[in-house]
Amino acid sequence: MRYVNMIFDESDSADEIEIIKFGLQMMISSVVGITVAVVISLLLGELWQGVILLAVIIPLRQYAGGFHMRTRAGCAVLSLCIFVSAILLIKYVQVNLVILICLFLGTAIVIAYFAPVDNVENELDCDEKTVYGNRARIVLAVEILAVMLLILLHQYEWSYIIVVGLSVCAALVLAGKVKNSLEEGC
Repeated sequence: MRYVNMIFDESDSADEIEIIKFGLQMMISSVVGITVAVVISLLLGELWQGVILLAVIIPLRQYAGGFHMRTRAGCAVLSLCIFVSAILLIKYVQVNLVILICLFLGTAIVIAYFAPVDNVENELDCDEKTVYGNRARIVLAVEILAVMLLILLHQYEWSYIIVVGLSVCAALVLAGKVKNSLEEGC
């Protein structure tokens, strides 16, 4: 972060500097996380599957929210475990078309109904919930169309990757909802 000082000028307030530092840290963290995920996908022989999985999860998770760890390190470890588990699931577990469609419908309903789910570190006001919810449903609609098209084209392997990504997001949305309920109950 020593290079951060080069982008500030004297007119920047302390708050502006902190916001910029936070943004840069998040950008670096995202680039490192995506790079690690791509390398893992490559090492597991599932490069394109990993790239598609990231393309499904990242935009949906950004707007749908859900469960978050309290620390960045915890988040990184959990994200890595979830990603590796999803890639291994895609690589080694096959499902028939009926299960694929049921899983697809279930996850889509969960995300459409519950998203967005905020958390203690990032609480959303009513307007933000509306905006993020609408954006999550737009991303979800695009991913639903992709799955439907792939199923119609008998590209079940590729539709399965998207459904696994949707399942990850749905599980995190539900876990976030449960965590929020438990914290409110205390």
